[in-house]
Amino acid sequence: MASWKKYGAIISLLALIAGCSSSPQQVPVSTAGQQPNLKPKTAPAPATKSITPSSTPQYSASNSAVDSLLAKSSQSKGKGRYAEAEAYIERAIAIAPTNPAPYADLAQLKYSLGDLASAKQWVYKALSLQPSWSLRRSLQSLLKKL
Repeated sequence: MASWKKYGAIISLLALIAGCSSSPQQVPVSTAGQQPNLKPKTAPAPATKSITPSSTPQYSASNSAVDSLLAKSSQSKGKGRYAEAEAYIERAIAIAPTNPAPYADLAQLKYSLGDLASAKQWVYKALSLQPSWSLRRSLQSLLKKL
């Protein structure tokens, strides 16, 4: 008989301790054949990343290939071979269509040939590709001449 009293006291003590907890725990209950829903009640906020433009534009193609073609274009222009110079610039644009430098060179070539309408279009195209500060100033200077 004393053992039942002892066990009853222990059970009462455990019930008292369980009842004193500060936050009740919820146990998911599943019905036959269903998995319990263990998802948290509130989803965490998605991580956000601040996107800021870099100071140096990144281009998809090799700058050395584009620079080489633009150097060849400059040499051809110096020799009076304007069609050849334009072909080199067009190849540079094909390699790196997001690089504003070839568009700026094409605008300058068109300006020197007297094709002002075309030069103006290429200036706007180059400016739309977020050129470096120095190239932007050069393009704006050319735009004032047009």
